[in-house]
Amino acid sequence: MKWTQWYIIIMVTLVTLYLIGEYNRPRTIDWSRTYKSQHKIPFGTYIYNAELKNYFPSAKITQLQSPLYNHMNNSVAANEIYMVVAQSIGAVDAEVDELIKYVERGNTVFLATEWLNDGLEDSFKVEISRYTDFFLDDEENNTDTSSHFDTESDSIVINLANPVLQSKNYYGLRSGLLDAHFAAVDTGNTTILGVNNLGQPNFIRIKKGKGYLFLHCLPQAFTNYFILKENNIDYVNKITSYLPKEATSIYWSNYYTSNTQGSTTPLHVIFSKTNLKWAYFIALWSMVLYVLFNIKRRQRIIPVMQPPRNDSKEFVETVSRVYFNQKHHLNIAQKKINFWLDTVRTRFGITTKTLNEEFVVALANRSGAEADTIKNIIGWIVVCNARPNITANELLAINKLIDTFYKQAK
Repeated sequence: MKWTQWYIIIMVTLVTLYLIGEYNRPRTIDWSRTYKSQHKIPFGTYIYNAELKNYFPSAKITQLQSPLYNHMNNSVAANEIYMVVAQSIGAVDAEVDELIKYVERGNTVFLATEWLNDGLEDSFKVEISRYTDFFLDDEENNTDTSSHFDTESDSIVINLANPVLQSKNYYGLRSGLLDAHFAAVDTGNTTILGVNNLGQPNFIRIKKGKGYLFLHCLPQAFTNYFILKENNIDYVNKITSYLPKEATSIYWSNYYTSNTQGSTTPLHVIFSKTNLKWAYFIALWSMVLYVLFNIKRRQRIIPVMQPPRNDSKEFVETVSRVYFNQKHHLNIAQKKINFWLDTVRTRFGITTKTLNEEFVVALANRSGAEADTIKNIIGWIVVCNARPNITANELLAINKLIDTFYKQAK
């Protein structure tokens, strides 16, 4: 059995064993905080995104994959809602300016995030602070964080600031997931709408021109896990009630979710899924092994190529033999004479219309051949033109004279 067949058998066996193992492997819960609208994992936002059509039945809901600048710079509309739920949101000065103009035209921007870059915090005059970061550290180290949700209660719980909307029981998760809060706000231009049990604000509204900017520092509050826990859906309903119901368009941006801001590599999708990532590496290493095994493959013997033969001489000899055997001596002599006349015209530049004494002298001077040789050739030309045929000896004499001329010529 050839080594290539063994290679194929081994690779098929390994892939089969891997697929069997993957099929029977217990499914683990993905606790990654992606906040993506299409993710049904605990910290995805599939449920909240799907409920938007119930919150705003007359509005058109659009999913965006580009930064806020792309939409706001091209928009002149009002009465829109632009929503982002993400771990972090960063924007350059040009984006911040467009965001403020967008709000001032009468639009609403809702940002739920634990981190804003300095440009956004300075523009909105806010500062977000957290007590703990251990959950994020576990997530970055790919640690199973399900054990963090086994405590009886969360030390930080949240509620609305408006007494009318407040719940008697605070809303919460477990393991300190709701500890982010606004350490500083612009009290002169900001309305506090939500707080935690320590009285620290976590949901605010900022007036800008004809519109409003809503900032929520707990994106976890809009995830599938939070909404399905106890009566937390009531909190989300009350938060959403602050947004204008008469909005004509809702734009949900996925650009800032799961740390993919600006990511354009096609491999991002593959590396984001464990199974796809392993399949990619298996395929890659399989190709490497194939190349390594195939480097020393046997190469068939390269046949020796003979140089092309020059058959021109044989062709001429064959044609000459045909003429000679058929005793066409005059025909052969005429061809030899015509070739000699062409040589005189092209090589020595002498006209052959008149073969007289002047021709003999001119050709002898230019070619260096003897005049007697040239005269004898001309004599045979006259004979060939006057007779219907010549003998073989006469043909040989003509051929010898012409060869003598070529030898004497310079």
